Amino acid sequence: MVVACVKRNWNVEARVLLKREMEAAGVGYAELSEALLLQGLCLSPKVLSNKVNRGTFTMAFFLQCMALLKVDEVNLRR
Repeated sequence: MVVACVKRNWNVEARVLLKREMEAAGVGYAELSEALLLQGLCLSPKVLSNKVNRGTFTMAFFLQCMALLKVDEVNLRR
């Protein structure tokens, strides 16, 4: 019996999820950058964009963004 392994790209999944929540909140990179700065995290909008688009951010960073975007629930399905 052969079992097929489907490899998911979790970095892509993370990127899509964060960008979807940013779009739903109507928040761009400049606004999120400013909000993160108030939390003590200094990332320019360009650096933030690169970080999000790589999808290699930590869960702590993701949760910080969700809190700033005022997201209470996240739907993991697309």
